[in-house]
Amino acid sequence: MSTATDNMTTSSVIAAAASLRAHGPYRAVMMKKDAAGLRLVWKKIDDGTACDFKAFVEQVLPSAASPANNGSTPAGVLGLDCADVAFYRIAVPPVPDQQLGPIVRMQAESLLPLPPDRMQMAWRAEAPHEGKRSCSIAAARSDQLSVFAGDVKGKTSRIILNAEAVVKAWTELFDGDADRAVLIHMRRQDTQVLLADCGVLRHAATVDVGADDLNGADVSGDLELFVHDVRNALELLEGSARASTPVYVLGDDVMLYEPAIAALTRAGISIRFSRPKKDAMHYAHADGVHSESAAAGSSPVGAADICEYLEPIGLALIALDGTAATLNLFEGLLTAAATQKPRRTRTILVRALLAAAVVVIACLVVWKAMDKASLEKLTDLELNHFIEQQKTRQLVASQRPDVLHIIAILTEVAPSGMLLDNFEFKKGSPVSVATFARSREELYEFEKKLDGHKDISQVKILNPTLDDKQNRINFKLEFNYKQFSEKK
Repeated sequence: MSTATDNMTTSSVIAAAASLRAHGPYRAVMMKKDAAGLRLVWKKIDDGTACDFKAFVEQVLPSAASPANNGSTPAGVLGLDCADVAFYRIAVPPVPDQQLGPIVRMQAESLLPLPPDRMQMAWRAEAPHEGKRSCSIAAARSDQLSVFAGDVKGKTSRIILNAEAVVKAWTELFDGDADRAVLIHMRRQDTQVLLADCGVLRHAATVDVGADDLNGADVSGDLELFVHDVRNALELLEGSARASTPVYVLGDDVMLYEPAIAALTRAGISIRFSRPKKDAMHYAHADGVHSESAAAGSSPVGAADICEYLEPIGLALIALDGTAATLNLFEGLLTAAATQKPRRTRTILVRALLAAAVVVIACLVVWKAMDKASLEKLTDLELNHFIEQQKTRQLVASQRPDVLHIIAILTEVAPSGMLLDNFEFKKGSPVSVATFARSREELYEFEKKLDGHKDISQVKILNPTLDDKQNRINFKLEFNYKQFSEKK
């Protein structure tokens, strides 16, 4: 399973957006599509003080519409915040779609922060280019997704990543005509950095600095951290595309984002501002539903409202587009009938990988045992088959560092109780880890021990920040691991 397409027939959708971390605000919209185009029927926001997300969903969403819905009942769709979803970009051999699954999963397992049986994963692959296929992978903890799905079961048949909703809304409603672009979506508590390609989400990263952090008297430290993290997020893009890919900050009033834009510009990052197009969408009559939050008539929806409700609007646009394929992290989690499906799938996958491993090992043994006479008896087709298998094995292996060894080193030298977060690495770049220390002495002792390990070099402590609330120092750590971090 890579992506899912929901071909539900519907002309109206209620969409609600939430986060696994933040307790509000929660936002919802109802949108419909008819001969006159897209219409916003009503919008609703709750700051989270009166109810939790489960109660909010109960208020705004009808019972889940069936796939045979003829459009008379609004379909319900929910957005999952990507702050707790890990995204990876990998390159795989240019094999057909039906052969991609085991290869993608094998590489993904080396990147996941937890064992595969504790993670849900979805992926999509691009077309072959220059002898490889680029793949986007989204992964999240199965237990967190199960809790979220349990809270909304029976109220929706589809949960979509909010990052995909932002890309969809930007593509259809905002100015900016680039096929491939980086979108910076600043929210109150954090910022999303998204790679959009022809209307599709290719990559996403969350920066833990938002608009609230950059408004005030002394924000120099937060601005420095913001620029550093955005730069790191941009570094995740392919080097060949980085210089030519435009970077957009999304919003309705450029003055609200001026400190962030100015800081990024000073750091050498070329920024463009993207706002909703004039008359991009209109209001519709509420038809008696949530009339307190609907605007009468068919007046244009203001740019400020589009930006405020950007995520639920994007969710609704995806749901109204019956052909839109999305990264589906909730396979088997929304319906009781499919509860055992992921387990069976994993069992089948393990068997397939074991079988594939046996085939590769057998090929290598046969290859080694062959003498010159045996090789001469091979047909060109058989010989090419062995060569391609060997090339595939080498390509996959070259992208898989010894992650368990890295984790073992960090666990060995880290002080007791230290938790590692945002573990990131890319071939040819330093390994990056976010964590904390209880004191500066503990921080420097950790740095010294890590730098003294024979497989680690060029250890750097980045942006140590005092967290008065939790009485600790938050910081990021970068280091080189063996030859993996060496640039080609």
